[in-house]
Amino acid sequence: MLRSLVGSEMCIRDSRKEEKAAMKAERISAKQDRVRLYQGGPSEQPLVEEPRPWVRHITSEDDDGVRPYADLKSAMGESRLGKFIAEGPETIKMLVRSDLEIESLLLKPSVLDKLLPEIERCRPDNPPQVLLCRKELMAEIVGYPIDRGSLGCGLVPIGRDLDWLADLLRRRDPARCRLLAVDNTCDAGNLGGMIRSASAFGADAVLVSDDSCDPWYRRSVRTSMGHICRVPVVRCPDLAGALAWLRTEMGVSSYAAVIDMDASLLHQISAVPASWCVVMGNEDTGISEPVRAACDTRVRIRMDPAVDSLNIGVAAGILLNGFCERETPISN
Repeated sequence: MLRSLVGSEMCIRDSRKEEKAAMKAERISAKQDRVRLYQGGPSEQPLVEEPRPWVRHITSEDDDGVRPYADLKSAMGESRLGKFIAEGPETIKMLVRSDLEIESLLLKPSVLDKLLPEIERCRPDNPPQVLLCRKELMAEIVGYPIDRGSLGCGLVPIGRDLDWLADLLRRRDPARCRLLAVDNTCDAGNLGGMIRSASAFGADAVLVSDDSCDPWYRRSVRTSMGHICRVPVVRCPDLAGALAWLRTEMGVSSYAAVIDMDASLLHQISAVPASWCVVMGNEDTGISEPVRAACDTRVRIRMDPAVDSLNIGVAAGILLNGFCERETPISN
């Protein structure tokens, strides 16, 4: 009897192993089929029918679907009529996880295999249009080699003003908020890095002055590692007025990051209010006078006397972390 049971159990195990092996072989075969589609010239027709209606094969740079990706290095291409470009699998994952509208994804077949679980998990009812093509054709479309073989095109969100921000903060927690404000920054890479830091330290939103560069520039989106899709960015025509409004209407205290020797040192500040905003300035000239005047306190970071300043992105990360650690607990 025991021998019979053992034999039956071994048969079941063998059957399960065979089933798993068959499923694995099927996945490998499907992946190889997609790769083989593009081993020939651009005009080669697909060898298999793509089972997902939202996946389409691109065989020509003249295809209308790839227009948002054309000539990405062109200066004129920075303004894409309300659209933005995401580069790299990790950035595209952040886009897919967000509530932003996606026009399309341009991917190598092998990248689709990596992103597919994320797409099906986050957007089961509204998957984005996926355009598959060879990496050589992708380079022809965008104007330079795309080593990671992955691009995405999203729609820049509209309607994000102070009223929208106030509604967001009230819905999240009216007694507490964390904000980062950026005044007249001209470097898209620095702006993207600050947005990434804001996301890391739980900022509810990032305010950007009207004279700052566009946070949806390709470089900014890339250096934010897609976190611009996670942290709302609000463009402020009058940043000084916005800070004054936040203090009056939302009880937010603003702290201007400066290098003035008479400013409060971060490490000497024992506590900050539950609702605060760290304000960063221009890389060369700092915070403008109207914005500085709208802040409640000036704060600086202790540094070696031989160093007069830090990279703005590094400074923003230090200050955001420091303020998180010094938040005043909310009494119940």
